[in-house]
Amino acid sequence: MRRKRNPVLIRNMKTAKFHMGITVFLRLAPALACALACACLCGCDEKKEKFSDADLQPLIDAAAASPSKTLVLEDATYLLKEPLKLGNAHSGLTIAAKGRATISGGRKVSGWQREGKLLKAKIDADVPIFSLFVNGRRAEIARHPDGDNFLWALGPSSIPTEAGESSQRAAQRNVIMRNEDIAELAALPPDELKRTYIDFYLAWYSPRIQIEKILPRNDGKTSVVVLNDRVDGKYTQPFRFSQTPHYQIVNAKFALTQEGEFWFDQPNKTLYYFPRAGETAENVDAWYPVVGPILVAGGDNFKNPLENLTLKNLKFQYGRQIPEHAGNNWSSATQAASYVPGFLRFSNSRGIKIENCQIAHCDAYGVAFGDSVWNSSIVDCIFYDTGAGGIRVGGRNASKAFDDTDDITSGKNLIENNIIYYYGRWNKAGVGILIFDSPDNIVRNNTIFDGYYTGISVGWNWGTSRTHSQNNLVEDNRIFNIGHGVLDDMGGIYVLGVNPNSVVRGNVISGVRRHNYGGWGLYNDANSSHYTWENNYVWDTDDGGYYKNFGVDNVLRNNIFVNGKYEMFGEASKYDNSLVVERNIFVYSDPCRLLRYDRFIPVKQIEFKNNIYWNAAGKPMFGKLTFEQWRQKGQDKGSFVLDPKLDFANPNPVFDKIGFKPFDVKRAGVKGEQKARLEEILKAHKFPEISKCPHVPPFPKEVDLSDLSEYKIGDMPAGANTCPNHHFRPLKDAIKVMEENGKRFIRLTDNTNEPAYFPYLQLAPIISDSVAAVSFKARLNKDSEMFVDVRGVDLPFGAAPAISFSNGKARIGGKSCDIPVGKWFDVNYEIPVGENAKREVRARISCDGKTLLELDIPYSAKQSPKALSWLSFQMNGRKVCHADIADVKVVRKK
Repeated sequence: MRRKRNPVLIRNMKTAKFHMGITVFLRLAPALACALACACLCGCDEKKEKFSDADLQPLIDAAAASPSKTLVLEDATYLLKEPLKLGNAHSGLTIAAKGRATISGGRKVSGWQREGKLLKAKIDADVPIFSLFVNGRRAEIARHPDGDNFLWALGPSSIPTEAGESSQRAAQRNVIMRNEDIAELAALPPDELKRTYIDFYLAWYSPRIQIEKILPRNDGKTSVVVLNDRVDGKYTQPFRFSQTPHYQIVNAKFALTQEGEFWFDQPNKTLYYFPRAGETAENVDAWYPVVGPILVAGGDNFKNPLENLTLKNLKFQYGRQIPEHAGNNWSSATQAASYVPGFLRFSNSRGIKIENCQIAHCDAYGVAFGDSVWNSSIVDCIFYDTGAGGIRVGGRNASKAFDDTDDITSGKNLIENNIIYYYGRWNKAGVGILIFDSPDNIVRNNTIFDGYYTGISVGWNWGTSRTHSQNNLVEDNRIFNIGHGVLDDMGGIYVLGVNPNSVVRGNVISGVRRHNYGGWGLYNDANSSHYTWENNYVWDTDDGGYYKNFGVDNVLRNNIFVNGKYEMFGEASKYDNSLVVERNIFVYSDPCRLLRYDRFIPVKQIEFKNNIYWNAAGKPMFGKLTFEQWRQKGQDKGSFVLDPKLDFANPNPVFDKIGFKPFDVKRAGVKGEQKARLEEILKAHKFPEISKCPHVPPFPKEVDLSDLSEYKIGDMPAGANTCPNHHFRPLKDAIKVMEENGKRFIRLTDNTNEPAYFPYLQLAPIISDSVAAVSFKARLNKDSEMFVDVRGVDLPFGAAPAISFSNGKARIGGKSCDIPVGKWFDVNYEIPVGENAKREVRARISCDGKTLLELDIPYSAKQSPKALSWLSFQMNGRKVCHADIADVKVVRKK
């Protein structure tokens, strides 16, 4: 089955040529639902493997001490038991091969025996085995359910399960799950249970977290799965983005049910493998990694670096990454799998050259230029089957120094003409090429595809402060078929933070697929500033070709954006002079929107001018404005609404009128011999199917907080959030369970130490194809400011009616009423949900049986929500005050 191609204006042609030779490639590589068909993913010829008995480290040391400083390896495989270590004594050394030498961190599995449908073998491993490679292909660790099937958590439990544990800490690692989903898991012996894990899929990261124990709940229908106590902080806990995250159980024998899966019985040192078709005990060539980093190189310090090391014509393969293993320096990875290290690791280095190498079959990033790596290059290499991404430059922690005392920052590195694909196979949040807070880098003519997250990422600062990132050039890269519908909030090219004089140009991006939101082509995320985006061609993305999240002084010019699925352009501006959008071409078709959420964009924040717009199914709408009304607001002077006829070989005269300068997209991607290698790879490569995982659990979930007896007085209820990040100190009593006259309720206390939208209590009902009945009691004091937000799974913030309480009044749907101070009153919602639901909400506020306000409110969105999935109570003030809520319910109306 081929990937669905959105209808575009380019008609009946594999390529379209127009104006001065611009060529737009329209053919996506096929997406097939099967594993890789060839044993060698890199497209090279597999020959009978030859092994060398040589100990590689002494050979390298001897070559470094020789006059020639050159080591030419024979075309053989060198097996390592520990990482190669290179230091100052290895400066000036070249390690190369005549043809291709392989340096392997793997150990071969032998002695296979048949046991039913499975093969088994004894192996001498004292640590967990998370990766196995069979006949040149990565095997899948046993998981349940398999493939594109998932289970859903029901939410956190904030009831402590350990002595001295706080309710806030409990809510980070105690997960409520349905008994029917974890029956086989709960039946495991305690020791075996602790060797199983949960793979969570959480917006833009995917942690694998060890299970500690399972505790049945009183309802008889659910249990609390207690995760390993290493789960810590906002990133590793599974409920940061959703109260009902989806997950899979991994590394359990009962999950070993599909061909190509394996499971390691660690106490008995027995490896089990479910062979693929045609595989037998006699023809299985299986390897598991025993070495973490395969090479660690660097000088004594940043003032005495390793210099001028060259690696050429080498293949590095088989590297492990074990999360809880002592000494592995692992922490549950956040965005971009940023904690995951490199298979080849460099620090305190200058003039490193990695040329014509292959890096494969590892559980980390392929190469990491870590702290203080300058003037180095990675050129003409192939990265495939990496656990995270391909290449990472710099470190997570930026130096505060901006002078010669800076021992952390890396920069002035070249990443050129590399093929990076089939990445994110151990941690799906890995990025093809990841540049942290680093200046003066060039990322050029790389081809990146088949990863589960972003193609190229630059910058590592979410604020407006000065960074080291500047003068970065991302040019002529080809990025396609990424995301696969598994994670969210990604871009073909993604940038962060202040980055003066940085340019993204000449890149061609297509096929960005996200799970729930955020599948963009070009993505200016949090406060990314001073970027120029030009001559890029973006098409066939789930969301817009471009998205900007804050930031100032950005320019988007001379780009072509074709056929976003849901919208073409998105923004979350709060600054003036944040972006100029000029000389671009936007081509799309309804029901895709031109502007995300149909928001109006004032010219003082983003200025549009000299652009071309074409909606093949009707007139383009700029939010709720026609083109003429939009122009009356001061936008798009010198712009046109017309068919740019991108399929015509002849130039469109209007291009000159807007100043559009045609560009040649054939420049994007690898060139020379790498281009021929890429063609061979794509002939055999099979892409995974795009995930069809629902955005919310496929079963109803009601909320009932009328009984708070399971909590102790003073406990923080599940779903409570008291601070957004480490800049604000968590307030112990910001949200807690209280009791008065035998009645329990929840108190939210506002404070001057937190931003206006904290603390908040978020609940996650799942009500679909019905009417959701929302009800609660509230009691406010004179200074209380509380906001009650109801959202659908597919509706943005503010699309569904919300209630605000302040200054003794309740406001909803443009109406208001007085509310009693210091006295309990009732709030009721009736919210139709589903494809054909009535598009209005009924709301009623009453006290002692007397109606204070009752009205029907139409949805501001174009359609009713498919499911109600969010109810939150947040404090919006900056004074010391509180609000009480009780008897909170969200149920399906009978």
